[in-house]
Amino acid sequence: MASLFSQSPLSLTISFLNLIIFFFSTTKSQQQTSTDPSYYYNLCAPSTCGNLTFSYPFSLPTLCHHPKLHPTCQDNNQHLVLQGQPQFDAQRVIGNMTVDGSNFTIPITSNAFFRCGHLSKPNVVTDSVIFNMSDKYTFGTHLNCTRRPANGLALMPASCLECEGDADPNVCYYMQGFVSFPECESFYIYPPKGFNVSAEKDLRGFLMKGFDITYNMSRECENCQGTGGRCGARPDGSFACFCRSNVHSQNCSDALSTSASIVILIALAALVAIFFLWKKSRRMKDNERGMDNKDMHQTDLKDVVRGISPTRYSYPDIKKFTNNFATKLGEGGFGSVYKGIIQGSGNDVNVAIKLLKISKQSEKQFMNEVATVGRIHHNNLVRLLGYCVQGKRRALVYEFMENGSLEKYIYMTKKEGNEEVKEDCGVDRLSSKQLYNIALETARGLLYLHEGCRSRILHCDIKPHNVLLDSRFSAKVSDFGLARMIDKDQSHVSFTAIQGTPEYMAPEMWSKSYGGVTEKSDVYGYGMLLLEMAGGRKNYNLNASTPSQVYFPDWVFKKLEKPTNKSETSQVDMTEIVGDVILDKEDVEVLNHMCLVGLWCIQHIPSNRPSMSRVIQMLEGNANIPTPPNPFPEDGVEKQTDFLTKPTVYLSAKDESIENSSQRDKC
Repeated sequence: MASLFSQSPLSLTISFLNLIIFFFSTTKSQQQTSTDPSYYYNLCAPSTCGNLTFSYPFSLPTLCHHPKLHPTCQDNNQHLVLQGQPQFDAQRVIGNMTVDGSNFTIPITSNAFFRCGHLSKPNVVTDSVIFNMSDKYTFGTHLNCTRRPANGLALMPASCLECEGDADPNVCYYMQGFVSFPECESFYIYPPKGFNVSAEKDLRGFLMKGFDITYNMSRECENCQGTGGRCGARPDGSFACFCRSNVHSQNCSDALSTSASIVILIALAALVAIFFLWKKSRRMKDNERGMDNKDMHQTDLKDVVRGISPTRYSYPDIKKFTNNFATKLGEGGFGSVYKGIIQGSGNDVNVAIKLLKISKQSEKQFMNEVATVGRIHHNNLVRLLGYCVQGKRRALVYEFMENGSLEKYIYMTKKEGNEEVKEDCGVDRLSSKQLYNIALETARGLLYLHEGCRSRILHCDIKPHNVLLDSRFSAKVSDFGLARMIDKDQSHVSFTAIQGTPEYMAPEMWSKSYGGVTEKSDVYGYGMLLLEMAGGRKNYNLNASTPSQVYFPDWVFKKLEKPTNKSETSQVDMTEIVGDVILDKEDVEVLNHMCLVGLWCIQHIPSNRPSMSRVIQMLEGNANIPTPPNPFPEDGVEKQTDFLTKPTVYLSAKDESIENSSQRDKC
């Protein structure tokens, strides 16, 4: 307390004012309460549980851990258990945490394994906003079924997870990805890559050994600890820095100067009043227009970047990484992409830096990308490593994908004069096996967005330009500028204007007569992508050699040879479709498979389209795929062609959402 009396009276008043405000907000939430300046600092000292010692974000007191975590010390104070959302199983920490700078690695496993009985909840790794999973693990689903699912073509047999001696009449299977069947209980597991789940006899014992997750300390917590404070949270969930003599919002050095304190406090009070008046007015306008107030386009930038793991860089950093923007990788309606190098103490890291144009639309896209890809991590989604917000400058720093975007590998011909000639992008067309693997990996990335996150995420702009390839031609979905989040209890999202690239947009995205926009809208875009990959051409081509080939999906369906008996499968004449490319039997089977799945995905009626989990089952399965119905209603082709030729008819005059795709259709 002696240090308090060395402060000026005004500074002391401000310190106690902060504490009183914190005290009353805490009292309202029935949390720990005190006006002693050192109370919260002492409260958030490192906690112990069994033989583990840990601090934020795992500390036990309510105000001292991450607001999205609920750690408890169970089993006679021997085991630390992390509870995320109540509908999911809790996770038990099973070993010591290792610290590397601001990165924590924690070995965990499902707490359900430590009791016998029914596994009643999905096994989800808390919150992807907080944790990342090591790249050495993969995602899969253990299925405990009353019978084998009729459409479970890709299921592999697996040991059931009951305790030894428990009677379980069910049969169990394993399948990669997050899937579900009505006949089965789904339990997500995270085995090492390459691990043969089917061959493991004691699968429960193996899974109890756990897996590693990582936590990246936020920049604000680093700053707080660096100035002698301890990280915590206010009752409303916002970050708090508990210092020896005060509660601060950022770090122990952010106290106000004595000469300006009263003026700033008065100004802040006025700004708060103005803000609430503005927010009330904005809410009334939004309600009048029927807008969704949860739309992340309306989210404040500070809320978007709070709590994400990517690093924040300054604009001079961005210029340094790109050598003053020396190497341009591409350009589109959003801005330009440059190659960069981040130099580290070990080895340098190649990155791709997207520098956005200054506009209202680019600001929305920036916030969308940070709010979605900044909080998730999956092997088939491009990873956001950092971002820049400085003045009006906006930049996104991504992992570098050596082989660029997919479109330059699949379009075989282009129109010159009256002739179609081979497209020359300086690369060879990918093999049918490579195309199949890319299609499968892209589908897995979309499945994670739809089913693997706490909130469902719609990408809303699936196309070859947004599928990037690494050095091994593994695919990762990119460009989340138009993405939308949907809460679990929402059925769809509503658009106030058309968004996306016309050739890949589902009918419901430009015509309300087809219903609301859901995950099935991404399935449609994925189906159009599959058809372009299989056919080696754009789906819509005014310069096609015959009028019947102008709209490729319609032409492919008309080329579909329907089976004459139940033992046969539908076939597409791939030789005529891919032209002079030499195909062997395996190529024909793979491309035909992709075409059939694509035709299922582009059904005009959304309910006729499969989910992404079903798409993966159809791609991976060796059994015959049922003949798809005609994807188009009676006038569907004419309406689709009309939209593709005159998309501006469907747009409001002020809308900027549909980008000029011709800017990005170059090699």
